[in-house]
Amino acid sequence: MTDFTWAPDSTRLFFTVEDRGRQVLQMVPVTGGGARTIVSAASTVDEVASRPDGKTLVYTQQTARAPTRSSPAQGGGSERPLTHFNDACAGGMPVARARGFWVEAADQARIHSFLTQTARFPTGS
Repeated sequence: MTDFTWAPDSTRLFFTVEDRGRQVLQMVPVTGGGARTIVSAASTVDEVASRPDGKTLVYTQQTARAPTRSSPAQGGGSERPLTHFNDACAGGMPVARARGFWVEAADQARIHSFLTQTARFPTGS
């Protein structure tokens, strides 16, 4: 667990956890039970905060292809970035691609890995 926040009514704990090289957002109720994944994508989720109304979580998210942006998580809602600060910086820039794959170690342990392909930069002066 790397980041966490309580729901405003203290009935649930939201936290981030690493899962196969990515960082996802999960929730567990204080009454018990298993953790439930709230946000899981090919990204790293961090800096989680709950809005006072308890209906929306806000978090940062980044990928190998996109710089950090703030996003909301609402029950059943679609994700949409809240900030576009890095859009101008990233616009037109070549981006790297990360491909996940599994390898088997000498002791037969499975290890999740990533291969990052470097971006092609434009040539010229």
